Amino acid sequence: MIRRTFGASRRAAEARLMPVFAIALALSLCFSAASLAAQRVAVFDFEIVDAGSDAASLGSRPAEAERLKSAAARMRDALVKSGKFEMADLTPVEPSARAFNLSVCSGCDGALARKVDAVISITGTVQKVQEVPRAMAVFVRDVETGKLIASRSVDIREDTDAGWNRAVDDLASTCVLSAETEDN
Repeated sequence: MIRRTFGASRRAAEARLMPVFAIALALSLCFSAASLAAQRVAVFDFEIVDAGSDAASLGSRPAEAERLKSAAARMRDALVKSGKFEMADLTPVEPSARAFNLSVCSGCDGALARKVDAVISITGTVQKVQEVPRAMAVFVRDVETGKLIASRSVDIREDTDAGWNRAVDDLASTCVLSAETEDN
């Protein structure tokens, strides 16, 4: 008889605790989902920085301009595939982004990224020395604070699509995807 009474009261206690456990589980899932949400990022087209000039450009030669666009597109694809980021639609700010040299405007990319509700802004440059691309760099900024989260430069070993792609892949994995952006 004692076992039945103990068993009955245990079941009653478990029944009373079930709603508490259900609420705790629901809250933990909500907090986990929020922390797993992809961050909205604005990845602007890369620019050429010519060592012989103080200006940055979107590429003076058609092939160069195409590689710059492809580099930014490849970076976007890598970030989306990681699941850590979602891309902001830059269409509303593209004319303004093209009007500025984002690599030399002291953080104006943040103001443009803010207009498209991004929390992170990424700009990229390709440094040219004597008409030959030598290095590619990315700059990752917290849009709210303007703080530089991460930056890195890599050599472009060959001036081909494959050489540029290797540089983008390296920067995506070693700089952007490894950056500590959660706390910023």
